[in-house]
Amino acid sequence: MPPPYARGPRVDKPLTTSDRACSQLPALRGRGTGGGDLARGEHVPCRPVTRRTWTLVTSVALVVAFGLLGGFVRVPYVALGPGPTYNTLGDDGGAPVIDIAGQRTYPTAGNLNMTTVSVSDHLSMLGALGMWVSGRYALAPREVYYPPTKSEQQIEQENTAAFNDSQTSAEAAAVHHLGYPTKVLVDSVSSASSALTAARSSR
Repeated sequence: MPPPYARGPRVDKPLTTSDRACSQLPALRGRGTGGGDLARGEHVPCRPVTRRTWTLVTSVALVVAFGLLGGFVRVPYVALGPGPTYNTLGDDGGAPVIDIAGQRTYPTAGNLNMTTVSVSDHLSMLGALGMWVSGRYALAPREVYYPPTKSEQQIEQENTAAFNDSQTSAEAAAVHHLGYPTKVLVDSVSSASSALTAARSSR
C-alpha cells in the first residue's frame, strides 16, 4: 500500500470538441488539469458557457433591441398637452395682445390669461408612453390633426382661420355685453351653400 503522501499516476483527460474550440490562448504559467505544471505553449481549456450566462446575454440583447426600437420607431399618434399662456391685458413681442381702436379705453392691471393647447408630433414609442404615463398629456391619432390628404401649409391656414374666427366670436360677445350696436358682415360663402342661391334669386 503506497504511503498517503505518494502521488498516483497522472491521467490526462482528453479535450472535447467544445474545449478545443474554446481553448485559444497558450498558457504561460500555472497548473495543468492533471495537477502538473503547464508547459509553455500548452492550451488551457475554457469552461463551457452555462445556462445562466446564456440567459443573461439574451436578456441584455433583448433590452438593447427594445430600447432601440422604442427610441427610434415613430408612432402614428400626437400628444395633446398644456401650451403657453398669454396675458391678454399685456404685450406680446412688444405689441399689445388686444388692440382697441376708435373707442375709449381704460387702464387695466392684473392678468387675464389665455390658455393654449400644444400638439407634439413625431413621437417615438418610448416618448409617447412617457407622456401618457405622466398624466399631463393625452394621445390622439395623428390623422385627426394632420390629415394625410392635406399639406402642412393647408393645415396651418385652417388653424389660423379657426383662431381668427374664435377671436371674432370673443369680440362679438364683448360688444354685445357692453351694449354696442353690431352688424353682421359676410366674409365668404360656399358655392354649394343654399344662402348663395337665395342671394342670387333675390336680385
